[in-house]
Amino acid sequence: MMKKLSLVSFVIGCGFAASACTSWVIMPDKSASGRMLVHKSRDQHLSRLDANMMVTKNGVRWMNIGAAGRAMFSMNERGLAMTSNSGDSKFGKVKKPPKGLLGLNASLATNANDAEEGAKLVRDFGRAGGRPTGGLILLADARRAFTIEIAPEYGEMMEIPGWIYVISNSMHLGGCEGFLFRPTTTFRSHRVREAKTRAELQRTQVDGKYTIAGVFKTSRLTGGATPFNRHSLSAVCFELDPEFPEMIDCAYIALGPQQHTVYVPTP
Repeated sequence: MMKKLSLVSFVIGCGFAASACTSWVIMPDKSASGRMLVHKSRDQHLSRLDANMMVTKNGVRWMNIGAAGRAMFSMNERGLAMTSNSGDSKFGKVKKPPKGLLGLNASLATNANDAEEGAKLVRDFGRAGGRPTGGLILLADARRAFTIEIAPEYGEMMEIPGWIYVISNSMHLGGCEGFLFRPTTTFRSHRVREAKTRAELQRTQVDGKYTIAGVFKTSRLTGGATPFNRHSLSAVCFELDPEFPEMIDCAYIALGPQQHTVYVPTP
């Protein structure tokens, strides 16, 4: 196991740079295994991919999956899993993050014991001006899942009530309309991809439940407004166990375009 003491890029990293990512959560009562599923199909320009097991200064083991050491997806031994998509842009000049602000990654590693605590940390990080760009984050433990949206000096969160929740790269939560910008055509394309992904996930159900195999199949679909396209670079599906997260939680990792790469189960 690789051990690194730096807390940089614990969870959020530089995932916001992605161009057209698609992420989703499937709640435990709707999955065939009875476990929470958190998936992301990542689109980005070509870059070196890697995956490391790491340890924070306070002794928490976590899985860093990303590019050149930067986390694009992550899961830790407390049973927290995270994906992040790029969000909408902000009008006008963006302020630099305030000096002395504890980094979001370090805050999550040190203080977040469950999804709600983590969601509040991410939300407050955005409100404090901690990010120069917008982002859409899915954060889940084995029982609860949250969607959080942040931009410079903005942050909102919502608990996902059930079933499935699909996001692309445009904000869903309120309060950001006055200062965020997204061209109408781009906004429409994101919503179409979300709708098509939901429909394809529904088609893969077995006895009314969503399966890991169905997640993989949906992530590999190609064509208009699907999770796989010419920019697809990697994908991960996290399966979270409520009883033994430090041993049974699993990341199914495709380090490469998911249509051409096997998903490797990594506990």
